[in-house]
Amino acid sequence: MVELFREFLNDLIVYDYILFGLLLLFFLICIVFVVLLRKKVFLSSSIFILSFGVLLGGSTFGYGALHKYLYAHTLEIKESKKLVYSPAVVVRTTLTNNSKRDFSKCKIIVVLHKKHKYEFLDELYKLKPIAKMTIIEQDIDINSSRDTKFLITPFEYSGDFGVEARAKCR
Repeated sequence: MVELFREFLNDLIVYDYILFGLLLLFFLICIVFVVLLRKKVFLSSSIFILSFGVLLGGSTFGYGALHKYLYAHTLEIKESKKLVYSPAVVVRTTLTNNSKRDFSKCKIIVVLHKKHKYEFLDELYKLKPIAKMTIIEQDIDINSSRDTKFLITPFEYSGDFGVEARAKCR
């Protein structure tokens, strides 16, 4: 858990700090209004709840929307097949940089999970994948594409499986 938090902090950019700083400033200004309006309990408690919601929701959704805009990309799974004579799966993907800036680093993650005919169980199986592999690609220019090939081995599962791919670019 500490490692995930450190990785998150290392990946922050200047725009993230500006976003979090403005949201914190808004929260503090609202707290001052709450203190000034402490005699009007309903109004002050409503302002406090609203400001706390904006602080949490704005930081969560703002971070996601900011990174989706700044680091726009498309990741397409071209091919996925299980090899016949060896316990392995080959997955080919294509990552395209759609943003207005060069990517210095992209972490591409491919996840294999069990498939089920019932959609509810299919979503549950995605929470605990059968196999997972990560590749880091460096220096992807604007409007360029990068093809990647994942060879996931050993893969002993004999049933039907689904493939998902996601990328996190900086």
